[in-house]
Amino acid sequence: MPEYRVPGVFVEELSPMPPSVAEVATGLPAFVGYTEKAGLSRPGDLHNVPHRIRSLAEFEACYGAAAPYAVSRVDVDLAGNFVAAQIDARFYLVEALRLFYANGGIDCHVVSVGGFPRGGKAGIKALTKGLRALAAVDGPDLLLFPDAVTLGDRHRGSLQQAALAQCAQRGNRFAVFDLAPADPLGAGLRENVGVDNLKHGAAYTPWLLRHPGGPVRYAQLRTRIFRAGRSIRLSSLTGDPAVLSLLARLDALCAETAAGASDEEIEQAENDLQAAFPLYRGLLDGIRTTTFPCPPSGAMVGIYARTDRERGVWKAPANTVVNGIAGLASEFTASELEALGSDAGTGKSINPIRRLPGKGWQVWGARTLLGNDNEWRYVPVRRFFIMVEASLRQAVARFVFEPNDANTWTRVRLMIEDYLLMKWREGALMGTRPEQAFFVRCGLGQTMTAQDVQAGRLLVEVGLAVLRPAEFIVLRFAQALQPE
Repeated sequence: MPEYRVPGVFVEELSPMPPSVAEVATGLPAFVGYTEKAGLSRPGDLHNVPHRIRSLAEFEACYGAAAPYAVSRVDVDLAGNFVAAQIDARFYLVEALRLFYANGGIDCHVVSVGGFPRGGKAGIKALTKGLRALAAVDGPDLLLFPDAVTLGDRHRGSLQQAALAQCAQRGNRFAVFDLAPADPLGAGLRENVGVDNLKHGAAYTPWLLRHPGGPVRYAQLRTRIFRAGRSIRLSSLTGDPAVLSLLARLDALCAETAAGASDEEIEQAENDLQAAFPLYRGLLDGIRTTTFPCPPSGAMVGIYARTDRERGVWKAPANTVVNGIAGLASEFTASELEALGSDAGTGKSINPIRRLPGKGWQVWGARTLLGNDNEWRYVPVRRFFIMVEASLRQAVARFVFEPNDANTWTRVRLMIEDYLLMKWREGALMGTRPEQAFFVRCGLGQTMTAQDVQAGRLLVEVGLAVLRPAEFIVLRFAQALQPE
């Protein structure tokens, strides 16, 4: 009580509420990769700077559009009508963001490591620098870098090891990895991801098929058209002088000597060509219906965010439909699915995405990379502990420099017990009674010795009986005998 020296009326507010735990947010990923630009108030001020965004429109305002699609081949019939196409994306951060929002994501962080490099290949140094930029940032609890799929196995493994190390050091993050496009069974990942900190990450396969989400430009396909196996030019499909003039104009605009042509001028010429040349318009329509592969990590962090919001972080992000895709780049046999879930040689699990009849494309696994470990095998178990540990760390920080006595110990213990009781009532913990679901110990003779108290150490022990997913459901049938 303060000491009053002047007569008068004084008001003292008493708080009847005990200290409480404010739960940290989950399902907030950080995307690391290449963007067209990186500017908020001036060009380049978001380069290697984590920035929180809330929509694709906000992303495009700060980071620009996606990299142009790579059209490697467009096949037409003898009449010039579209038959098939082969396209690919050069960089995948934007596609991962689109899948994130399509699958229930809301907010995320983006770290731009630079503009799109020539050659369509990511650089290990740039991505590693972007990952380091996240080390001192609070908020994100998921890490992913879709553009790392263009790295070699060794460099990608080095980046994945660095991400797992950061997750372990920070104690409040979980990494989501992609496999190489030519390695749907994950042999390269298992060989190069190492053996440390595997409980802090998970990997998913196969790649997902998507329709192009942006425009396909004339410059991307003008030298990629084939008829009867031979390369042809669009001008060979028409004799209309107006169309030939438009084609010549576009060729000039796309040539190196016309590098200074504005985007608006090129776009207007392309629109004029579509209006005057139905065959060209048909090629563009056919390309838009063609699918291309992209890594699944963006869709997965969206599913993580949606599951956390609707069910809770303790619910496995599995047996859930993947939205915004047109198919899977690979299908697996029963033996391949078994090898993905439990690898006898390395013990590293990879979660498959499958097509189930009548149910669409669904995530069919919820294991961390430490798939053979009984303690940290499951993604929801690891992420629930991450959430609880981070929440309690913030809550207990208010007791730093408080007297290290029985009163403080009781307040800490009751605060943690109230929080865990709430989690048990929400269905996050096992047991029919609270004492079966958790315990909290704090006190002299329980968790601390006299030397601990003298040294200023306040030790708290927390035990949790976390729910685990029903991964194997076995129905046993027996033929009943006819009663006499």
